[in-house]
Amino acid sequence: MTPTATHTPTTTPTATATPFPQALLDWSSAFVGVWEMEEASNGTRMSTGACTSDCDLTNSGTVAQDTVNRVLGGASASFGQVDGDYLSCD
Repeated sequence: MTPTATHTPTTTPTATATPFPQALLDWSSAFVGVWEMEEASNGTRMSTGACTSDCDLTNSGTVAQDTVNRVLGGASASFGQVDGDYLSCD
């Protein structure tokens, strides 16, 4: 008598989906100075980098907050073309 083969059920591994997009990492502490430019118009732009308040940018002129022309975040700094506006690290 020949024994019959017995089928043993096996489970097939299921792939786990990686959620995308993933949350971005905050790299600001890895840089000396980081300015997000989201502060209110005519205010000091605060640094979130390693040098903290030593690298804050002082407003000279009328540097406005622009919530339309921006790349990341909620706003950017908008410089007038005739006023000689600039931000400086004192």
